[in-house]
Amino acid sequence: EIWQKIIKYNHHLLVKSNQKIASSFNWDKNASRILMILLGGFFLSKLLSLNVPFFHDELGVYGKAIFYMIDNGPTIIPGDVDPIISRGHPLFFIFFVSSCTSLLGGSYISARLVILMISVGLLLTTYFLGKELASKKVGLIAVFLFIFQPIFFAQSTLVLPEIFLSFLGSITILFYLRKNYGMYFLFGSMLILTKETAIVVFAGIVLNEWYKEKFRINWNLILRSVKYSLPIICLVVFLIVQKIQHGWFLYPYHTGFISFSASDIYNRLWACLKHFFLDQNRSLMLIPLAFSLFKASKSDFKKFVNTHSLSFFVGLMMFSFSGLNYFMSRYLLLIYPLFFLAMVHIFESKKTPLAFYFIYFLITVVFFHYQTEEFR
Repeated sequence: EIWQKIIKYNHHLLVKSNQKIASSFNWDKNASRILMILLGGFFLSKLLSLNVPFFHDELGVYGKAIFYMIDNGPTIIPGDVDPIISRGHPLFFIFFVSSCTSLLGGSYISARLVILMISVGLLLTTYFLGKELASKKVGLIAVFLFIFQPIFFAQSTLVLPEIFLSFLGSITILFYLRKNYGMYFLFGSMLILTKETAIVVFAGIVLNEWYKEKFRINWNLILRSVKYSLPIICLVVFLIVQKIQHGWFLYPYHTGFISFSASDIYNRLWACLKHFFLDQNRSLMLIPLAFSLFKASKSDFKKFVNTHSLSFFVGLMMFSFSGLNYFMSRYLLLIYPLFFLAMVHIFESKKTPLAFYFIYFLITVVFFHYQTEEFR
């Protein structure tokens, strides 16, 4: 009974101190300063990683293709690049990074610097997404937690397309939410020409439009679905040109990884869900997350579902895609910003003390070195 009183009293002090901090601290006024500190600290912490030589897919695929374009000129035409180098993927990532790398000196360190700047752009876009969906505070806390995810921190200077894909995916979703169709189409076209995986974003957006209409078909819904799917035409054109120039739509080696076997789908889906929700200490968030959802009122729960329905549908499409195709953990970077924004929004709706995030941060940092090395 004494221990129960002590625990109850400490919890009361924690909540009271959090309320005192929250009432005295103006998040809206100080958000930009905190964001700049977070981004600046992250950027400086990664500078020592720029001189790490290429390895794995950097060495065999993307780095080779980037320096091929540096030597022979940037292009997005599939026939201009040997398919052994391009692996049949759309070429915008290689086109963009090779162009920027040339401007910065043309070395592998310059290429890593380009990816690092894109990583900063991804964090910045995550903040603006949080601001659009909930508040500046939600955006800031999501950025803070995202920075210290080993999968992001390790990939943030690697010359691989997933960070770029996540950045373009996030900014495409941001313009979708802001109803700025011109910018949506522009960034959506760049997104789909980065990697075929991007199709999950457009599928999620179309499903979200159907959800808003309660899945009742009407001409306006059909037209909106077509409208938000239009960037996919860029991929269709690329694949047609690839068929004409190389004789196939998709790289034959990669099509061998696609499987509709029930056991393969189960194993890939389990690996995908396990990594996304349980690995790298994300499992520590599941119990309080489930508890917060369980304790939410019907009106709060409905409001949350309507706010983050897009995140749910994009995530659903990503998991479905991962179940059918070859799975690597870095592919999920596309949906991490949406997950952390939704999670923080739930916690903030229940007035979660800032100490909770700090404790999670400390636990993550304890294992941080080993987990970043594992996912390089």
